[in-house]
This record gives sequence, structure tokens and C-alpha cells, in this order.
Amino acid sequence: MNTSLPHLSEAKPSLRNLHPQIIGDALYCFSKFDPACVRHLRDNVQRLVRGSYSDGRGRGCIFGILSELLPATQRIHDRESLTTYFTGGHGPLFRERECYQPARYLVRVWDGDRDPGTVLRYENWNGTFTAEQVRELAQLHIELLEAHEQEEAAPAPAAKRASTMTMAAMLVD
Repeated sequence: MNTSLPHLSEAKPSLRNLHPQIIGDALYCFSKFDPACVRHLRDNVQRLVRGSYSDGRGRGCIFGILSELLPATQRIHDRESLTTYFTGGHGPLFRERECYQPARYLVRVWDGDRDPGTVLRYENWNGTFTAEQVRELAQLHIELLEAHEQEEAAPAPAAKRASTMTMAAMLVD
């Protein structure tokens, strides 16, 4: 799959109006989970809710659903468990770490939060992040993983072994 932005919007039309940084943040976050978790999210986007990690009725936020297949101690059910999952620690200082920022802002943009940090990160993007886009991003991540695995399995000259995941990271540049 060619992952340049023009080709991406043709292959995944629902992502056409999504800010490239949101795409990059989602792909980064998904890479921190087992592919089975990403498939689970893709297959359960109808259960997504905004403004809460879990609503007590089987619905949850992106990270709540994404982590449902994990052992109970690793599931994401609040800000502290999200921080711990991405940083290994908890508290305000850990929430400032660079490795946490994609998750932090993905939660905010999903919830529709337009605080100054979100506005700055997504350059005044004022669209709506939809469940369909979450599904498409999860599917894109899976397709990129599969392409990467095929690339690694196929013998090729070193010059042709540019990682598919690296190409995906260039989406946000």
C-alpha cells in the first residue's frame, strides 16, 4: 500500500479530512498495542463513547476498548492508567513525557476538546474525529503491519527494505 497522503486519501476516503498529525498520533498509539487489540478496536467502534474512559454499560473511549483484551492490570480505565501504559509511571511529570503526548492528544481530539494544546498540535483543525475514522485508522495500522511483515519475509536488496512503518511515520511530516 502506498502511504503517501494523496494515495492514502484515495485508499481511505474517510481519512481525507483528518489532520495528518491525528493520523500519526493514532498510528503511533496503535503500535504500542498487540495487533489483536487493534483489530478488537476496529471491530468495536460502535461501542465508542466520548468524554469517559468507560460508561459502565460496555462502551468506552478509544483506549478503553483498545485495551479490553489485555490483562486487567494493563487495561486503560482512567488518565492514570493511560499515563502508566505509555510511560511506565504516573502523575503530572510523566504526562509531560514525549512518549505520552500522542495518546494525550488523541484522547482530547476524540473528546472534542479544543484546549490551547490541542489547537496548537493540530494547527487549528476544527473537524470532527469520527468512529468511522477510528475504524479506518485501525484498519490502516493493520494493513501497514501486514505489508511490513511481507516486506520483511521477502528477500530484497538493502536499498528496497525501507520500512513500511517508517513510511507511515512520514504521513505526519
